[in-house]
Amino acid sequence: MLNSTSETNETRLWTVYLIECQDGTYYCGVCLLERLELRIAEHNSGKGARYTSARYPVKLITSTKGLNKQQAYRLEYRVKKMRRDKKIACLKNYRT
Repeated sequence: MLNSTSETNETRLWTVYLIECQDGTYYCGVCLLERLELRIAEHNSGKGARYTSARYPVKLITSTKGLNKQQAYRLEYRVKKMRRDKKIACLKNYRT
């Protein structure tokens, strides 16, 4: 149970990020904005997503700012369906 000073995941800020793997492929993910650096470090230690665990080191290409959880997961879903050349532009130009 959350106490009165805790924020729920619904009210915190989320980000959609795009990383480039060692083999040149892209991986799109979602995390809390405050955990972005930690999440990239997890990918680089082999403890991130299954996809990146065999393709690290990774580098951050771009990320969004200030999304709610629902917006973030919807955007991630859309980006994952896009062609490679459209992904960076979509995230850089995304406005909430």
